[in-house]
Amino acid sequence: MEETNQVSGGVFDAVCAMADRAAEAQRALAKSTTEVKNGLLAAIADALDAIPTTTLSGHIGNPGAGGGAIQTIASLLALEYNELFPILNYGVADSDCRINATRVFGVDPGDSFIKLCANASGQTSAVYLRRFRD
Repeated sequence: MEETNQVSGGVFDAVCAMADRAAEAQRALAKSTTEVKNGLLAAIADALDAIPTTTLSGHIGNPGAGGGAIQTIASLLALEYNELFPILNYGVADSDCRINATRVFGVDPGDSFIKLCANASGQTSAVYLRRFRD
């Protein structure tokens, strides 16, 4: 039993250390100049340009509390069948929100995905799933 507590304690300590580093980075960013912030945002946007983005909402509407699970299953199926589903009714891109929107069938989903969920009361969750290859 003590070994489990030590391992759990070690994991807890590591998570706390990462949280401390993230908080310090956030404080440093808050003190940064607008030029530095804009540079970081541009670098993030450039990286995101290469990542295909999709959403299932246009296909199923709002299923309420089950939405996260349904969307996760759809993403797992996209990995299994090696094809992303397009965003329905995607019109004009928002110039302030650069994403690589999936507009047609046949886009390679890659080997992993991130599923983010949020609700009106502020509860949020995120999961990162990666394809297993032998």
